[in-house]
Amino acid sequence: MMTSHLYTLENNVFAGFVFYTVLLLMKMLLMTVLTTTKRQIHKAFHSPEDTSRAGTNPEARKKSLLPNENVERVRRCHRNDMENIYLFIFLSLLYIATDPPYAMAIWYFRVYTVSRFLHMLVYLNGIGQPFRGLTFAAGYVTCWILAISTLLSIV
Repeated sequence: MMTSHLYTLENNVFAGFVFYTVLLLMKMLLMTVLTTTKRQIHKAFHSPEDTSRAGTNPEARKKSLLPNENVERVRRCHRNDMENIYLFIFLSLLYIATDPPYAMAIWYFRVYTVSRFLHMLVYLNGIGQPFRGLTFAAGYVTCWILAISTLLSIV
């Protein structure tokens, strides 16, 4: 393949990357909506100016600023996405520069994407170990494989 086409949709590897990356970014957008929904349901707000939604009772308004585990669980899951998905995107772009075989690259992109969706489901539902660790590990190992494969293609 000509290198000038690596980062166009003419390159099936890059097109696959775009597809799975958009799914991951949509998942992150969903986490924002879920956080807001949980805040509304549990009347748990981050900013004092938002406490008017908790009612007129000063104690209720004060309580609405305290951390709520239902909201915090979603926020932690979202933060975990931000700590991991951006890394995957960057490593994948570097990996694509090596002009990898389509089947292998798509496999990595799929495994990572499925692992992040499963991690979200396991985490949000409070399913304990080893399930959450396994879903995280699948994505984490995939990132290491992308990084090592990229380095090995240079040396």
